Amino acid sequence: MDLTALEKVCLGAKLVCDTCGRWRWLDPSSTGRYIAKGWPQCCGQTMRLVTKSEQEAETNERVDS
Repeated sequence: MDLTALEKVCLGAKLVCDTCGRWRWLDPSSTGRYIAKGWPQCCGQTMRLVTKSEQEAETNERVDS
């Protein structure tokens, strides 16, 4: 199975609620459904997509501090 460019970006990504901190892994096969029907919501807000590289950058920032 060939992955689309969006599915490749979503590998290892997670959806995060900026209000309460709840998160869940993003299933790359669900991206098409989310694009068609809207991204999941939590606490009345759209959950933020955090890619694997963004997660690694956040981890590096905490280590460097």
